[in-house]
Amino acid sequence: MHQHNIILGASRPSVFGVIPRRKRIPLIEICRYQDPFGLPNFNMSNQIAGTAFEHSPLFASDQIDSANRLQDDRIKKTLRYLAPEVVGTRQLTTLSDIFALGVIMYEILTGTTIDGGPDSPDITSVDILQDFQRHMLLEIPPPHVYLEREAAIGAYEIELPPTQLSEIVMKCLAKDTDERYSTIEALKYDLGRLAQVIRARGDLSKLQIGEVDRISRYKVPKVLIGRQEQVKELDKALSECSALADSETWSTKVLTVYGLSGSGKTRLLQDWSQKLEQQGLGKTYMISYAKEDEHITRPLSSFTQIFDSLLERVLADAKEDADDWRKRIYSILGGHLDLFIKLLSPSSQRLLAPDRREKKPESIDWSNFIPAFKTWSQRLLQLFATESRPLVLIIDDCQWLETSEVALWRHFLESRHALNHILVACAYRVEENVPPPAPMLLSSSSTFLMVDKLPEEGIMNLLQVCFHDRLDKASSLVSFLHAETAGSPLYLRSLLTTLVSRRLPRTMTSATDEQVRDHIVYFDFTILLWRFDPLALQTHLTNRKVDEFLTAIMREFTESTQQLLKVCVQY
Repeated sequence: MHQHNIILGASRPSVFGVIPRRKRIPLIEICRYQDPFGLPNFNMSNQIAGTAFEHSPLFASDQIDSANRLQDDRIKKTLRYLAPEVVGTRQLTTLSDIFALGVIMYEILTGTTIDGGPDSPDITSVDILQDFQRHMLLEIPPPHVYLEREAAIGAYEIELPPTQLSEIVMKCLAKDTDERYSTIEALKYDLGRLAQVIRARGDLSKLQIGEVDRISRYKVPKVLIGRQEQVKELDKALSECSALADSETWSTKVLTVYGLSGSGKTRLLQDWSQKLEQQGLGKTYMISYAKEDEHITRPLSSFTQIFDSLLERVLADAKEDADDWRKRIYSILGGHLDLFIKLLSPSSQRLLAPDRREKKPESIDWSNFIPAFKTWSQRLLQLFATESRPLVLIIDDCQWLETSEVALWRHFLESRHALNHILVACAYRVEENVPPPAPMLLSSSSTFLMVDKLPEEGIMNLLQVCFHDRLDKASSLVSFLHAETAGSPLYLRSLLTTLVSRRLPRTMTSATDEQVRDHIVYFDFTILLWRFDPLALQTHLTNRKVDEFLTAIMREFTESTQQLLKVCVQY
């Protein structure tokens, strides 16, 4: 059913019927047509095209609910078989079926319901708040634990099933979808292997439940791939900012990170700064972030974003003394407080002056404001930077900075009384792999760090993480991806996710092959390797550039979603 984009949502026993036949294994079929639901993009006419049902009046309209959303009455009827996330969102997914199958297996094994309640509760007695909450928080004892407990009190004598079967059931019933089986195929594999070992009287302790589910999941890397050298350079620059400044030198560094569009500059700086936060628990470094926009021009944009970020950091964090920070900030600003507040976002204004009454906005005399701004803003930045807690300023897309704002940064970073214990990491998008021109730099003493696109070796490392180092003919896919994306990390990640998730047209799959070849890149459960279809890969993507690829992906969204994305881009 999942291969045909259909789900049950609540795989309770009454949905199924067993039809006896002469062969040893009976035929099990779904006998209640009103129970299935269509997944997004499901279309019945596509499923029955070319079959005897193509012109049947029974399928004149889509009777399967492709809206994929449950109403309260439906939830009340099937509450015990619904995954917790379904109760909360009313949305069904393939993972919903896996939970429901786990409930059925639990009931077969234990002879009781997962909640200990009646087998067929009266839906009029179901409380939409209390019972829903109890279902979502329910702690279910593993089947072998329940049966051992029942046997211990003499309820009945039973030959306990293997604990591995109990593990399979509980993996189906995991509340966290990341811990649940990701596909029916992975569940089927573990059940099949368990049966095989039992029949062969093999060693069950060697059976690793869930291992095939793990390696059959496409894994988007959470860590940077192929950027070890760039991270070392960032770490080195930061360590130099911690040095003690004296009267002749200062410990502020400016690092210009540059590269082509899509080379991963933003991701590099974001991941690196997050690593600093996690390692230091916010106490080792003070980190602030600004991002410029080609289409939005605001006076002192980078400065206001940085101050917004810093104020949120020290005034909204329970680990910081907000009152002490306000006193120190007020002391530096003095009579410039009102002007400073005008530059901030509404949320920062409330954080800095929670008791201040809103005043009618007044225009700023920039000719008089800028000279004063140079003085107090420099002192304010220094307030957040100390030898024991250096300040890291990350400014992304600096190519969009106004020349007047670049001049202000140069004043702060190159003047005689320059800032101390600050690292300014500024990212520039360039058309060629050469540093941005000198007039665009925030400091003439800036050092440079180029972020190039990934070579084939870097793409191989990426694939090894994505596919758990179990990709068949990996070098061939690496060559194709390198030729297709030129090593752009942004394009690579988007493209790989699409190749794994996109289904092949039915004309490109055969009946015998459909279970493993319904995607361009797929996990083959027969050999436990990730594989790809070279012909489908070439037909699907050859000669597309990144912009064309992303445009094609966008066209697959609904019209309303496309319109929403266009509005978001404008703002």
